[in-house]
Amino acid sequence: KPDAPFIQSNDVNPGAGYGQQNLWVRFSFRNLSTEESNFFLEAEYGFYDEIEIFVVRSDGSIETRLTGDKFEFGHRKFDKYTFVFPLSVAFSETVAIYLRGTSEELTFFPLHIHNKNSIQSTVTEIDRIAIGMTCAILIMLLYNLGLFLTSRDTRYFLFIFYGLAHYFLLFTYLGLSYQYF
Repeated sequence: KPDAPFIQSNDVNPGAGYGQQNLWVRFSFRNLSTEESNFFLEAEYGFYDEIEIFVVRSDGSIETRLTGDKFEFGHRKFDKYTFVFPLSVAFSETVAIYLRGTSEELTFFPLHIHNKNSIQSTVTEIDRIAIGMTCAILIMLLYNLGLFLTSRDTRYFLFIFYGLAHYFLLFTYLGLSYQYF
């Protein structure tokens, strides 16, 4: 029985915890839309060493795609810090989707299925938030640099280092350090 090694999870984001582990997720997806057949499966956690998708169609054919941090950022089909897999599913077709994620960090699967419009709005919304947070941190850093230069109070200098640490944390979390360096 193919479902034997899988255990049903009621968690919103199923996970395997920390450490080098393979986490497998299986679910079925049926296209009930009459207007489109192109969807996008997004694994919102961007720190997989490897993430592989297997799409099993009703005729028995299997499509696979492998990506992850082991590969160059340009290997991804979408210029996004998360992993996005395009899915083409015909009207009323049901496909079985298997995902395997491997990571030395925390391994879990926050998954979302998008259509063309929602994937674009998600990317735009995240970009706006990231730009806003980056600008806010940069303004605080420059303001505190001005205060430090005029007052020579070391607390402002320490706050600059504290702010830089948060800036680099945000830069890393959004995958920008992996993407550009």
